[in-house]
Amino acid sequence: MRAPRVLGWLGVALTVAAITLLLTLPMYAGTSVGASASVGPDGQLGPVVTTPETVTHATLLEVNGSAVLIPLGLLLLFAVVAVWGRPLWVRWIGVALFGALTVLGALSVGAFFVPALPCLLLAVALSTPERSADARTQGAARKAASRLS
Repeated sequence: MRAPRVLGWLGVALTVAAITLLLTLPMYAGTSVGASASVGPDGQLGPVVTTPETVTHATLLEVNGSAVLIPLGLLLLFAVVAVWGRPLWVRWIGVALFGALTVLGALSVGAFFVPALPCLLLAVALSTPERSADARTQGAARKAASRLS
């Protein structure tokens, strides 16, 4: 079945896109205004000089440092496990952990990963359990026997 494979690739691609956006786009903005005044020898306050408003932008990596790479890397790892993990129960654990991290970070970066979650969930739900090595061997033997006859 192709649908689980396509959904899995889409889920991983959306995860990579979210990580790329979070690391490169400015997520924080700030403004600052300065003012200074001088006091004369007689104790009188001089004119107040204000500096123009300065607007700054910073990325998630600039504000939080390299520690932010840990949760983002875990999200990517869990997405990959959800798509390519073996056996099927490992894939379910990958989806569960991806979902848990997405919900925990929902008020900050988790919202960027919400589109990938249903793709990964459907990819695992629609995939069939892997056959055991014995079943694969028996299937290959049957195919070979049918070709001979």
